[in-house]
Amino acid sequence: MQETRLIGLGDVARMLGVSVKTVTRMDRAGLIPAPVHPAGGRALRWDRRELSVWLNRRDHRGELLTRSEWLTVRDSALAA
Repeated sequence: MQETRLIGLGDVARMLGVSVKTVTRMDRAGLIPAPVHPAGGRALRWDRRELSVWLNRRDHRGELLTRSEWLTVRDSALAA
C-alpha cells in the first residue's frame, strides 16, 4: 500500500510532537514549510516527504529552518 503524500493538520502535529493549534500558529508565523492547497479545496495539507526532509535539516545552531530559510535549500534538499 502506498503512503498518502498529503497530510492534514493532525498528522503534522503528530510528526512535530505538538498540538494542532501550535501547527496553525507555526504556519501563520512562517516557521514550517508552506502548506499545499489542493485544487478546489480549502483545507490545509502538507507534503509528508517535504516535512520529513525539513525535520532532518537544521541550521548552524541545530534549529529547524524557518519557511524562508527552507525555501533557499528546498529543491536541493528534496532532490537528494
